[in-house]
Amino acid sequence: MKGITFKVAIGALIGIASMAANAAVCEVVQAACVLPSDDVASRATVRLGPCSATLIADPDGSTQTTRFITAQHCVELFETEVGATYQSAVTWLAIGACGNPSQDADSAANPEWPSETAQIIAIDKLNDLALVEVDRSAPPGVYFAAWDARQISKDAWMGMQVDAVHHGGGNVQQYAAGTVTRAGNSDGSTDPSKPAGYIDVTVSDGLIEGGASGSGWYGPGRSLLAATSNGGTVIDGNTGECTGVLAGIRPIANLAGLISYMGADHAEGYESTAVVAVIPTVDLSSSSDSVNEGEPFTLIWTTSDAASCTLQGAGVGSGAVPTAGSIDVTVNDSGEYDYSLVCESETGDVASDSVLVVVNEVVIPDHEPTLDLTISKATITLGDSSTLTWSSADATSCTASGSWSGDQGLSGSRAITPSSTGSFSYALLCSGPGGDVTKTVSLKVDPAPATGGDTGGGSDGGGSGGALSVWSLIPLLGLAVIRRRRAGSPASG
Repeated sequence: MKGITFKVAIGALIGIASMAANAAVCEVVQAACVLPSDDVASRATVRLGPCSATLIADPDGSTQTTRFITAQHCVELFETEVGATYQSAVTWLAIGACGNPSQDADSAANPEWPSETAQIIAIDKLNDLALVEVDRSAPPGVYFAAWDARQISKDAWMGMQVDAVHHGGGNVQQYAAGTVTRAGNSDGSTDPSKPAGYIDVTVSDGLIEGGASGSGWYGPGRSLLAATSNGGTVIDGNTGECTGVLAGIRPIANLAGLISYMGADHAEGYESTAVVAVIPTVDLSSSSDSVNEGEPFTLIWTTSDAASCTLQGAGVGSGAVPTAGSIDVTVNDSGEYDYSLVCESETGDVASDSVLVVVNEVVIPDHEPTLDLTISKATITLGDSSTLTWSSADATSCTASGSWSGDQGLSGSRAITPSSTGSFSYALLCSGPGGDVTKTVSLKVDPAPATGGDTGGGSDGGGSGGALSVWSLIPLLGLAVIRRRRAGSPASG
């Protein structure tokens, strides 16, 4: 940062004696030891690249875009023109615990964005101020700081109590507080009623170290008023010891383009209110993380603080879904499938969750199918029945032919009753990935036995015969008459 060390004689600056009497001067003051955990100055301060910056609120409060006010000389390291973009790390550090010598970055409470695209919205080299926007929603729990861009006269600045939070010297948020002891115009005006262009703060608590550039300074109303341009320690020329700390700050009201871009009225100025980012929470899960081709699974999700959600993935397409619910999904092709749920809060902040489902290929055996086909009786009499029984393995279809036809199950039985005599052939073809197999059985159908009338067999045990006709009885009747006459005639002498 600029002007990190001042070397002056004792008593050469206003307030040196009072600062020397304060034990906190020239010592690091951890913000967690001074401020509450939900303090705006802490929750809105980030490390932006090599410097500090302040997350500021939108004028209307309906949306919260991630915009920072920082020092121009910090941005100038990368780009110098409005509209230009550059890559910068953004480190969000919570206030932590008093006495903790360090805070680890890149955690749920202290996320670190290693490389974000930052766009310069407004930049002012004369006043060492810049407004930068990052196209990513702020993490949960941060504050969008109140800010006041109304012009403040030099005499109104004088004696004002101000404080700041910055990231000088590492991950731990440091605190500095002091009194405005000098105010002047960049144009050299001496009229105390005119707006101030640069401010000197005599620090009574804390240090201003490298990395503090761009950090925000707050007034009695807890609104952001200025940003750090330079600062450092006051060194006793005789002893080499620190006897005080000074900070050079610049009012944000002088940042050309800030008011016009943010949409507030420049004449009246603007005061925002600190807003906690409303980040929805999203939980997406699957009933199974591994299924077979064609096997259904269920995606289940719940959210909080979400106003709308979009679900995307194979089998569901991409579209709006309720903020809580479930959906059944079936995928027929093997592979790894990502499903994502993106939800947005009323403040426009976004959160997402995803789940991976592996769809396994279904492997069908490729060896030759087998078939067993039997018939219960190979010979029957016309009118009787016989039963076909079959079973197969490693087959996907079976088809009948011969004396029966049509698709058959892979196993089963069927009663057959031919309507005529003769020989019949029943064939069954079963097919599978490994080939075909055919089996055949035969059936013979004999005629039923003939049936006749009652013949009344003779006494001599002779065989039975058919019935006698009338004409065949006439000779027999004549023979009987002749025999009777002979028996009745007298004997001849």
